[in-house]
Amino acid sequence: MIMFVATHKRPGELWFGAATMGFGFWIVLPPVSMASPAYAKMLAIAPEASWGAMFFMAGLAHMLSVMANGSRWWSPVTRSITALMMAAAYLAMCLAMRESFPFSTAVYTYGLAAAGGLWCWYHAVMDSGAAVRKWVESYDAS
Repeated sequence: MIMFVATHKRPGELWFGAATMGFGFWIVLPPVSMASPAYAKMLAIAPEASWGAMFFMAGLAHMLSVMANGSRWWSPVTRSITALMMAAAYLAMCLAMRESFPFSTAVYTYGLAAAGGLWCWYHAVMDSGAAVRKWVESYDAS
């Protein structure tokens, strides 16, 4: 059984997951969010609802990973994967906006969000390394 623990130790990651989930929910709402021509390349890859669902699921997966963190040796690894997914999604939006209109505030906003995802990823990777070392040490001891 996975226990949800230690969310108070990762408030930034928890917030970022919730913000990403909320962003995805906003995109999925019935009014068209991605109507600007700047989104044309992204919409050529997938429809708006798919982008919204992807952001929502990435945020939800990251929040669940943060809440499960520490209850299993693999939980920091799942945090790493989900944080990288969020960073990549925001980076895709940043680059799409940059190609369309390099001086748009969206470039800064999505770039900052991508940096936030990388910040979460970095901390999760550091925790993953510590978890794997601990697992190897316990394996060597037995």
